[in-house]
Amino acid sequence: MTMVCRIAILLLCLAPFGPVQAGAEGPAAIRDLLAEDRWKEALALAREQADLEEGESGTVLGEALFRAGELVEAAAVLSSVVERYDPPPVRALVRLGLLRLSEGRDQQGLQLLQKALEIGPDDPYVLYWAAGAAGSRERVIETLKRYIDLAGGSEPDRVEGARGTIRLLTGL
Repeated sequence: MTMVCRIAILLLCLAPFGPVQAGAEGPAAIRDLLAEDRWKEALALAREQADLEEGESGTVLGEALFRAGELVEAAAVLSSVVERYDPPPVRALVRLGLLRLSEGRDQQGLQLLQKALEIGPDDPYVLYWAAGAAGSRERVIETLKRYIDLAGGSEPDRVEGARGTIRLLTGL
């Protein structure tokens, strides 16, 4: 993995999570708790509601496990979800890709993130989190610009983080 991709992924991971939506249920409620950094509650709710036969439920459990630092279990759950569905849920691909990168399994992590970009080329979540796997510096910048265009004003902190990453990569 190039140094540019490593820097892009690191900078994007530092951006705070978006606002919480009141009244959310199911996976949305769990993601809202994660957005508030209430990962213990999110993990408890995800375990309680987990249905590993359902892609979204398994994905959100994997996300909660990842945020709770339960990386071995997160990898097992997310791998199961990715292997079970064709095409796999993009959030599961992204989270498993980031997990593989954190384990030092760069090639596998990049492949998962690139697959997420292929499946969800217009998904702001995918564009934001997988931008570092886009390849060249120019592709990373292009992917982040696409994210900014699609995200609009819905995620101001992440948009600003993406703009900062673009400025950094442009200056290199």
